[in-house]
Amino acid sequence: MNHAKKVAAIVLAGGKGVRFREIMGNEMQKVLFKVQDKPLIQYTTEILIDSPLIKSIVFNLGYRGEDVRSWVLAQSFSQRICSSTQTEWTIYNAISKALDYIPEQTIVCCNGDEIRLGLRIEEALDFHWKNDNFATMVGCYKNCLYRHRLLHIDSHSKLLLSSELKAQRFKTDLLTVGLVNAGILIFEKKIAQFFLNDLNNAEWNAIINPLVKKKMMFIYIARNLNYFNIGTEEELKEDLIFFNTSLSGTC
Repeated sequence: MNHAKKVAAIVLAGGKGVRFREIMGNEMQKVLFKVQDKPLIQYTTEILIDSPLIKSIVFNLGYRGEDVRSWVLAQSFSQRICSSTQTEWTIYNAISKALDYIPEQTIVCCNGDEIRLGLRIEEALDFHWKNDNFATMVGCYKNCLYRHRLLHIDSHSKLLLSSELKAQRFKTDLLTVGLVNAGILIFEKKIAQFFLNDLNNAEWNAIINPLVKKKMMFIYIARNLNYFNIGTEEELKEDLIFFNTSLSGTC
């Protein structure tokens, strides 16, 4: 592992969490919603602060940004901490605003409203550097594939060939397991020029699709990762079942 390299992290914490409004209401930023008495954003920051490779963290803010800023200021970080503010509701805008504050060349960009248990970010970075990748997405195996971004890769090189967002053909097939995006992208700063600034393509496709087209995106498979993307009440209930059974020691 290359400990000489310096890494910055971006935590995306500006979205409105529209699908989650029926659970948390309009007076809360989604990343501050608590699961097992811990805000979602903390599950992400714990992965980052445990790594000596992460030298700085930029929190990208937007909706109810002052609430998130207050939470950040109440924490204790060894890394350099700052914030950016997105001015458009696109992934491109969120990332580009954060990059203005980052001198490091390797970036770990994380969705701030997801839970990843058992992930060691150093291992993903090691895979990224060892293979001289321009971009590395963290992937894991999940069922209920209609809820996730399904990844199709070259089994030898782990090159991402294509992806499907919420493939509806699995809507009635809840048991089939596939490789999905776990909400973390590692990339070299110089390739941000290829990201699409397209208001009609506001989601992650604006980042992923051009890199797939240029054959720049590879997948690090985190085989022991328990990943939860909590977007609906149904998903929250299922995820709480996992936590409750894990804490009770039952299977």
